[in-house]
Amino acid sequence: MTRWSKALAILEKHGALQWTRQEGIYFIDNIRINIEYNPETQLVTYISIIDQTGNVLPLTAGDIVEYLGNPCRFNPDTYQSLNLILIYRYAFVTIGLDAPYTSPTTPIKYIEMESISDNCISGEVWPGFTTSKQYWNLYLNIKD
Repeated sequence: MTRWSKALAILEKHGALQWTRQEGIYFIDNIRINIEYNPETQLVTYISIIDQTGNVLPLTAGDIVEYLGNPCRFNPDTYQSLNLILIYRYAFVTIGLDAPYTSPTTPIKYIEMESISDNCISGEVWPGFTTSKQYWNLYLNIKD
């Protein structure tokens, strides 16, 4: 969990600019970062990061797992649309994949992180970085 003041310090450290009057919208070159927080707790509740030109972000699926650790579960429902929702204890992390597979080097098109309560009870056990066939089989199994 990140405090709003810490998030602002991180954005400033990386040269983020606020081009609009809308609170929580920042830019680093073509990358748009949207951050929302709870004014009462001052905790960040939502982050989205996307390159507005459609390019992949300068990080990979492996970077996400290295930073946040292995997810406790994942949601295979969205894999067909090249999205993968990794479920952590206190956050959903949606990554837009640039290819129909996952590996530590898979480029990321966008990231969405939403703060939630303990959520490791929903979804499927994450099989780790694997082939699209493995994810597809998990997707088909939950549809039946």
